[in-house]
Amino acid sequence: MGPGRLLYFVSDRTGWSNLYVERDGESHALTSEEAELGYPQWVFDLSRYAFLGDDRIACIFTRSAVDGLEILDLGERKARRASTFRSRATRSPALRSHGTRVVFAAASPDRSPRP
Repeated sequence: MGPGRLLYFVSDRTGWSNLYVERDGESHALTSEEAELGYPQWVFDLSRYAFLGDDRIACIFTRSAVDGLEILDLGERKARRASTFRSRATRSPALRSHGTRVVFAAASPDRSPRP
């Protein structure tokens, strides 16, 4: 990584998996939630966070075994609940973004997964 380049990653160094950024060789926590943001290390090609085009990051946090969509404002470094989406699914959604929109497939007990 060269100067000014940023590397975003999830770490559970505090006991909870949160989002970090590496800037100029130093790591900085972007979230400090008592929740899980990451997938297990053996799960590949899925992401519980997606960059939005306006200095925000959409995140799926798991709190008390329930997934919820939250938006992290990079300026405030605070995650806020984004919707009424809540899931106790056996599989958490993978987030993707397009501009300021976030897309993911979700399901409920009476409906199959759909975008």
